[in-house]
Amino acid sequence: MRTIVLFILLALEMGVYANTGSYRPFVKEGKTWKCTYWTGNDVERNENYTIKGDTVINGISCKKMFRWSAFQYGIFEHDGKVFTIGGGPNPNKERLLFDFSLSLGEYVFNSGGYGTFKVTVLQVDTIVNSQNQPFRRMLVRTGPLNDEGNYMEKPEYLELYWVEGIGSVRGPDDSYFWFNGSQPGRRMDACYEDGECIMTYSEMITEGTSGVNSATATQPQASFIYDLQGRRLKEQPRKGLYIQNGRKVVVK
Repeated sequence: MRTIVLFILLALEMGVYANTGSYRPFVKEGKTWKCTYWTGNDVERNENYTIKGDTVINGISCKKMFRWSAFQYGIFEHDGKVFTIGGGPNPNKERLLFDFSLSLGEYVFNSGGYGTFKVTVLQVDTIVNSQNQPFRRMLVRTGPLNDEGNYMEKPEYLELYWVEGIGSVRGPDDSYFWFNGSQPGRRMDACYEDGECIMTYSEMITEGTSGVNSATATQPQASFIYDLQGRRLKEQPRKGLYIQNGRKVVVK
């Protein structure tokens, strides 16, 4: 019986790939992300990330990622996996940024200098942008593990969206980080290719057109509520700031 269920899930996910077509590359010359960034004092700032130019780091050919005009790291991808090198606390070590090759229920461990994180795919579906172009989307749970090898309790883990060729709802490099309440949050507002907007935050969190849903997706996706650190909330806060449908909401 279990074999039959797994076959059905794989068949449904193959339908997702059929809808989205071929793999959408993440690393592309000139691709730009515009993000909103909140400091610990809830001060709102803008951030721009751009892939521009080529470089070689430790013998690896890659593109260069800039935050505004400052070089951040080299970036490259292979078989649906996106890696960075030359930045962070361990610049000589490759760091897995995204793994878009994962299927429903699969997981990957990452130890790129920020600690060890487990990323598990909870849901796979398809969304479309304003040009009616389909994109494969994954809802992932990500966070550090306790001594028993399980996820730490909330708020230590996140559930957030990854979109193939775009990144996460937190931006092009916040793929799996966890944050406490004293650290800043970020939201990806828009992603551009060849000067054209190909994805917005509201499109990333909209209800999918098809796919495989897990039992954890219990409310319409467009109504999901997030705090300023990108963590999905179970209910609306009685007081303070939160994000819903791409907008900051203040409850006094």
